[in-house]
Amino acid sequence: MALDGSPKKFAMDVASGLYHINRITLKRYSEQEVRKIASGLEMVAKKLRATAVESGDYMALKDKGLKSQRVQGALQTIRAYLREIEKQAKKPRLT
Repeated sequence: MALDGSPKKFAMDVASGLYHINRITLKRYSEQEVRKIASGLEMVAKKLRATAVESGDYMALKDKGLKSQRVQGALQTIRAYLREIEKQAKKPRLT
């Protein structure tokens, strides 16, 4: 399945909670597309870390933390998935 739109927009949707990344959803994409998604998530994570929150604005702080948590979880899932793909590529088949 081709990646619709830009990887950054996709990553922003993940951060907002509109799209959830797991191993099953990653199988729809090629390895190159998964790497593009990861780079988009890293850009969004950097932007989130740079976002300043006013003192006392607890809802904005909570929102920032939740988005950051979603992005980091998605990145962790993607890294594990890519490691698994690389292991399978190195493993010789016995057929």
